[in-house]
Amino acid sequence: MEKNINYVRYEKALTDNEILLYSQIINQFKNRELDFTNLKNMFLNYGITIEAVPFHFSEKMMTVIEADAINKRISEQNYQYGDINYFILNSDEFKNIIFCMDYKAIEVLANYGISEYQETMISILTTQLNQSYDKDDNLAAERNKWKRRIEELKSQLSKNNSYNKTK
Repeated sequence: MEKNINYVRYEKALTDNEILLYSQIINQFKNRELDFTNLKNMFLNYGITIEAVPFHFSEKMMTVIEADAINKRISEQNYQYGDINYFILNSDEFKNIIFCMDYKAIEVLANYGISEYQETMISILTTQLNQSYDKDDNLAAERNKWKRRIEELKSQLSKNNSYNKTK
């Protein structure tokens, strides 16, 4: 009889420093600086096994040639970033951690000063502002926090752009 596997979201089990490290490695994979084999090896260097869980692609939405190429990559575990829905991380210290580049990972990377993710975070917060309203004091406070955070991120980006122009 098979045991039920309990999966845990990464933000509940990992520290911000761990999230930053793993996000940076996965970002290299996303940017094609690493292939999946090298990604696995980098995680193994930290004592972590990583398993990719691919999307379930619908062949109705693509040509037969595209579907065959994707299915071949997936069967050979020669993944591209866009093939993967999420990752499962395991180590001696944690088991069955679901990791994906979602809000928390983007927030940690933005806080670290990576401009691509600062811009993404500005976009997310702006969308949240545009899709919400001050219906009560709690949401009004949250919306004000988002506005301040957007200004902080814009200021950081401006400083980074000024610094890069003087190089």
